[in-house]
Amino acid sequence: MRNEKKLTLKRIAIYLLIAFLPLIIIAAVVNALFDEPVYVSETPAALATSQLLGAIGMMTPTIANIITRIITKEGLENSYLRINLRGNLKYYIASVLVPLAYVLATMMISLMMYSKEFTLAEMIDFGNIPVTAGGTLLTLSVIFYLFIPFFGEEFGWRAYLTPKLTELMPEPVAVLVSGVIWGLWHAPLTCSGHNFGVDYPFFPFLGILMMCIMCVCMSSFLTLITKRTGSVFPASLAHGANNQLSGVIISFMATETFAERLSAEHNILVIEILPIVIVGVVCYIILITDYMKKKKET
Repeated sequence: MRNEKKLTLKRIAIYLLIAFLPLIIIAAVVNALFDEPVYVSETPAALATSQLLGAIGMMTPTIANIITRIITKEGLENSYLRINLRGNLKYYIASVLVPLAYVLATMMISLMMYSKEFTLAEMIDFGNIPVTAGGTLLTLSVIFYLFIPFFGEEFGWRAYLTPKLTELMPEPVAVLVSGVIWGLWHAPLTCSGHNFGVDYPFFPFLGILMMCIMCVCMSSFLTLITKRTGSVFPASLAHGANNQLSGVIISFMATETFAERLSAEHNILVIEILPIVIVGVVCYIILITDYMKKKKET
């Protein structure tokens, strides 16, 4: 048993080193090269580099998973690569509808927060609502074909790190730990102005804290649908929906003035993440219930 735990710790250490180090180094280099956080730069070359940084970052967890398996001679056992669609269609549907629901709820909270500063007509471009609906449906359909970058993260975090952590600690604790690690993994991107920009109090530490909170909540949801289906693909779809839908809905639905104000605020306000926190808490309670039930049966 002790040897098995040592091997698990070794695998986790190798995985984390490979997942974290490239992103830390590349982010530091590109920010130094442009002498500013690349995600808030107005230089075309910096903006293009930021997209490349994000793409490389999203693939490192998968690369870390594969290399760790090769180094430690683990093979593809428990890789969560089966689709397992039979009997699990509801989880595939939930993987895109749940993010859509909390993105819309977040938008509604934003509207209420700024209702004293703007009229509804100044915030919502009502003429663009059909376009918004079309763009949302198009995004949801495209996610099924272009979710490879999101698979790049999920094959690492949900299909490798979280299961490995459950070998060392109770599953509910593992979900929290993996969520915090996932949030800290985003730190080089957060320091580069991703997600929240740079113009907020206690930059970048508040942004890193916010990412950890959101990642813990997302980790609960993504782990739940991964466990229920035995597949990494629903989590990949959900991750894609989470990342893409907010941008689509804001860009089409919000007026230019309101969109600029939301962008200036960088969504750093805690109340705006309330919907995803609620989803995370509900999923975490379900995970605890499943864990306790399984523990009683064994």
